[in-house]
Amino acid sequence: MTTGDVWTAEATGDWGAEESWESVDGNQGLSKAELSKKEGEERRKELERKEREKRSKEWEEKWKELEGRRKELERKEREERRKELERKEWEERRKELERKEWEERRKELERKEWEERRKELERKEREERRKELERKEWEERRKELERKELERKELERKEWEERRKELERKELEKKEREERRKELERKELERKEREERRKELERKEREERRKELEKKEREKRSKEWEEKWKEMEGRRKELERKELEKKELERKEREERKEWEEKSSLKLGPKLD
Repeated sequence: MTTGDVWTAEATGDWGAEESWESVDGNQGLSKAELSKKEGEERRKELERKEREKRSKEWEEKWKELEGRRKELERKEREERRKELERKEWEERRKELERKEWEERRKELERKEWEERRKELERKEREERRKELERKEWEERRKELERKELERKELERKEWEERRKELERKELEKKEREERRKELERKELERKEREERRKELERKEREERRKELEKKEREKRSKEWEEKWKEMEGRRKELERKELEKKELERKEREERKEWEEKSSLKLGPKLD
């Protein structure tokens, strides 16, 4: 009786099963077909990892490009505002010089007129009334301009406050996305470590499940990126629409101010003559 005949079923366990012999062969040495299959699987995994890294870099480049465009728009907007302020300042100075010149001329004419007609009491009374009316009219106009200027400053302050809040909200969303991405990467690493510790007998089943999970994960990430892209595109269009509305409002204000100046010049002309 040989040593093999002495072994019982209890001692051998399930060593007679086909899967057990495959496990033993795998431990002792793999065949060329299995080695090539294993190498092909490793190359496929490496290609998938490189593809994911490539997609991640592409999205980062797109995000940097959008961020650069946003900064360029802000810079242009600040430059336009600075130029507008300088133009308004020079316009105010020019108006002030013109006003002083007209005021000096008016005083000179009044002095001559009073010198020539100082004995005419009725003319003096009419002149005083006219001056009083002009003073009241100028005072009303000045108050109206001050009120409009305060309203414009308040509107600009609110607009800057809204933009600041929007930027803070975007920054928070960016941090949350980064945390979610890190969490997904950590979970992905843990899942891979668990799969490496599994037995060789469950390899086929695990491979099928892994493929299904990767497919769903890619579809999910693709949908998330598409939704984020659409959201960013909508925000950009909203900012452009607000900018156009603001420019239209400023254009209307300039037209109104120009019309008022023309009316003022027409009113002052006959009185000075």
